[in-house]
Amino acid sequence: LHDIVVTVGTTTDTWSVTTKAGGSRFFVTASTYQGSALAGLAGADIICQTEGDLHYPVPVRTWKAVLSDQTTNLKDRITLVYPLVNACDDSVIEVDRLYSSTHDGAIKRGDAGDCSVGGYWAWAGSFSDGSKYASLTCTNWSSGTGSGRAGTPDQLDSNWITYTNRSCTESRYLYCVSQ
Repeated sequence: LHDIVVTVGTTTDTWSVTTKAGGSRFFVTASTYQGSALAGLAGADIICQTEGDLHYPVPVRTWKAVLSDQTTNLKDRITLVYPLVNACDDSVIEVDRLYSSTHDGAIKRGDAGDCSVGGYWAWAGSFSDGSKYASLTCTNWSSGTGSGRAGTPDQLDSNWITYTNRSCTESRYLYCVSQ
C-alpha cells in the first residue's frame, strides 16, 4: 500500500494505491520433465532458473520449483510475497493465501509470449496446505518407481497442487516462483 499525492489543476489529494509490482511471480515451465529425472529439488530449481532466465530475463530473479520432496515441505522452502501474479501477464493468482481453498486466477504457462492455461499437469508432491506428500515424490524426484503428486494449473481450488497421482516415468510441467 502506497500513499500517492495527485494534483489535477489546483486540486491536490492523497490516494492509497496497492500495486502488483512487489508480488511473487509464477509460471508453468514450457517443457515437461519426467518425475524420475528432476534430480531432486536442486535439479528442479535449476530447471526453473533456466526457464525463468530464458523467458523472464529482466529484471534478474531467483526462481525455485514449487515442489516438496520426502523430507521438505513446499511451504518451508519457498518465500511468497503477495499478491502472487503470473509472470507472463501480471494477472493475479492469489491475493493473500496460496494454500487456501480457492484462488483468484489460474497459474499460466508463459513461454515465448504464450500466456495460456489448462490441459496439463504439473508436478507438486504436496498436500494443498503446502506440506510434503512424502510417498508421492518419485523418491525425492530421482526414481522411476512409484508415483508423484501432480496438480492442474487451471484449477482455482486445491486441485491446482493435489489433483492426481502420476507415474514417475511420465513427463509433466513444473510450477516455478520468483524468490
